[in-house]
Amino acid sequence: MKSTEPHIMQFFPTPVYSILDNLIVEKMLPIAKKYLSDKSELTNAWNYKNTYKPDVGLEIHDDMKEFSDYIINKAREFTDILGFQPDNWKLNIFASEMTKGDHHGSHPHPNCIYSGILYLQVPEKSSPLMFIDPRNHAKFVLPRVKEYTHLNSPVAVVTPLPGLFLMWNSWIEHMVPPNETDGQRITLVFNLFK
Repeated sequence: MKSTEPHIMQFFPTPVYSILDNLIVEKMLPIAKKYLSDKSELTNAWNYKNTYKPDVGLEIHDDMKEFSDYIINKAREFTDILGFQPDNWKLNIFASEMTKGDHHGSHPHPNCIYSGILYLQVPEKSSPLMFIDPRNHAKFVLPRVKEYTHLNSPVAVVTPLPGLFLMWNSWIEHMVPPNETDGQRITLVFNLFK
């Protein structure tokens, strides 16, 4: 057998689906703002402004149907890319508005298959989304880091942009560090489950 150059084999990927779609922002930003200004929809779970309800969210409203269909279509595409069978998922959608100092600590989304976010309004200095390395044993003993790369970092940081749509396996721990913007960081967040 002929010798080869060394290469890195990557196993057990942590895939995150992403697409930039400004057309959906034009439609959904006014709708999200409407629900964020409706006191009957606000729950302010996690000590920042949002409409999260664990059982039934914004997906029940007629003006959310287009976004609900959008999520389901993207979930089918993601599922196909991953080599799994699509399913008949249930959906929960909520709107979120973070201002200066707001944050969300590290967490997964239990009992869900996919979770995701659509960034609608992203002022300068808006908090990123940070994914935490899910390989618990990888944190025991490591060589000293010379330079952080996607192969050795314990955190993957995604900088938000208006129109950025992300979807990931719900078991992946993620967090939002304290928001530094004086403006309003507005998103639609969702979970898919059986």
